[in-house]
Amino acid sequence: MRGIVLSISLLLLAVGCGRDNDYMQPSSCSVVSLWSYVRNSTVVIPDDIYIDGYIVANDKFGELDNCVVVADSSGGVAISADAECIENILPLHSRVKLHCSGLWIANQDIKLLLGAKPTGEYLVDKVPQRALLNYIRPVPDNDSTPIVNHRTIATLKDRDMLTLITISDIHLVEEEHGLLWADIDEESGRAITSIRHFTDGCDTLSVVISSSCHYAKEAIPTTSVRLSGILDNYADDKALRIINHGVDIM
Repeated sequence: MRGIVLSISLLLLAVGCGRDNDYMQPSSCSVVSLWSYVRNSTVVIPDDIYIDGYIVANDKFGELDNCVVVADSSGGVAISADAECIENILPLHSRVKLHCSGLWIANQDIKLLLGAKPTGEYLVDKVPQRALLNYIRPVPDNDSTPIVNHRTIATLKDRDMLTLITISDIHLVEEEHGLLWADIDEESGRAITSIRHFTDGCDTLSVVISSSCHYAKEAIPTTSVRLSGILDNYADDKALRIINHGVDIM
């Protein structure tokens, strides 16, 4: 009889542990819901949550430095990373699960940032390369693609920040005809992170080109183009950051 009671007790204990394990499973959430964690200063995310999204920007073509952007249908978030050749481990447009627990979160001018605990002047520190895949985990054998939002310059909104967008039928402003994508330092010959301007005839769009961009020294087309990338902020203003050399002549 005592053996039967012991067996039943062990069974109940096992069932109870199973329930605890189920309860402790990571919870799915959206990028927009991360705003509920944002405070006046950088804070750590304590909850075991993950975002099911896509890599919409990385260092492919050198368009973004030490950073990877994950977006879902509700918005995008940038993860600061101390890593090179991110494209090789987290390819552009691949589906991923972004596990947020233990990452630190901050708001940089309506731009969500995730990273390691800050130790200096930056809102977040870079996640070491060795730890990056602990937080951003590829979803294998997935053939879906991220949502591309088609916008005009006038319809760009704060909610488009760090999401993948396309703007068609725009052209370089006349004052910048003949320029390269980026300015060049005369002494070193190196590209300098620069802003270029495109217009649809009514409104003007700022386009930021990183100094590390592989095509920074190429001439900008002066005909009508379609630009694809993410909406970012630079120098206290919204700017399109071209991703995957998304410049199509129309």
